[in-house]
Amino acid sequence: MPEPQRLPHLKVDSFYQDKTYNYPKDVIVKFPLTPRNRALHGNALLQQLESIRQQFQIAEQEELPANIVRDDALYVEFHSEIGFPLKFDSLSQNRDKPQFQLLTVKEEKFQENGEERKRYRVAVMMRQGGVSEFIKKVTTYLNKNSKDRDGNLTDKPRYADLIANIASIQLATLESFWTDAPELAFPEPDVIVWWEAWFRRTSDDGTKLARVRSNLEVIGAQLSPQTLDFPEHRVMLLKASARQLSSSLMLLDNLAELRKPQEINNFITGRNIDFVQQQEWLRDLQARTDTHIDENSTVVCLLDSGVNNQHPLVKNFLPDDRLHTYRPGWGTNDTWPRG
Repeated sequence: MPEPQRLPHLKVDSFYQDKTYNYPKDVIVKFPLTPRNRALHGNALLQQLESIRQQFQIAEQEELPANIVRDDALYVEFHSEIGFPLKFDSLSQNRDKPQFQLLTVKEEKFQENGEERKRYRVAVMMRQGGVSEFIKKVTTYLNKNSKDRDGNLTDKPRYADLIANIASIQLATLESFWTDAPELAFPEPDVIVWWEAWFRRTSDDGTKLARVRSNLEVIGAQLSPQTLDFPEHRVMLLKASARQLSSSLMLLDNLAELRKPQEINNFITGRNIDFVQQQEWLRDLQARTDTHIDENSTVVCLLDSGVNNQHPLVKNFLPDDRLHTYRPGWGTNDTWPRG
């Protein structure tokens, strides 16, 4: 076992007490299910899944522009009933080449009789085998009951936790991947804008990214040469219309999210920005900032080498009586070079 890291500036000697460990009891929380007519609901979902399966055949017959690569996947959107969650962990396969995989979860809020209600919209990548697997699950839901812990049959359908709360299953649109709503509206279909596109990392994501670039170049999109790599995603900036992207990205199976690119703060911190301009931006931000602090405000503990709490953006939130130091001789001012 490695030697624990020594942090002499963190003292907790006076803030702990020994207690005997109590093993937690098993707590079974029932998954809430909306009441259903089993036959009507199951057969309605089967029809929707069958329509999606037919889309694979339609796509195979569709003529694509030269150099556009087709992938064996479609994007599907699951809608929950209002007031009921979906079984999110059952909408994804944990394997290198999944037949279906959950991509985004959106929570929509409604007001009904003065009460807030929620509904979920979930985008899922599905291969043809994934659609077939869901058809099997719905068929089982229709025809078989689950068993209790003792192996006895119950009156609850199998896969009820997965199937019962699904209101509808339909093909997703490009807007299904837009994660900036409702703060930012989805761009108009023919307006050319910059997009921040998030792609899932896969075992062959280098090949897939090359195919994405090839498809986008064919439709005339402008691409940033750099990508930002995370453990599970790759992020790329691209410029195109929503209509262009719908004809290209929707043919690939590793799109995860679409966002509006955010501006970096070099319009304040850039070397060409002088002190007068910085002060103008500071006053603009101050005018748009409402300060409301009371006994219920969130408290944040910041461990630092000192803080200049006289800065105009800080002083309203960090009064002198909230500055502390382990050794009074250290002082609480910012001791870092140049502040």
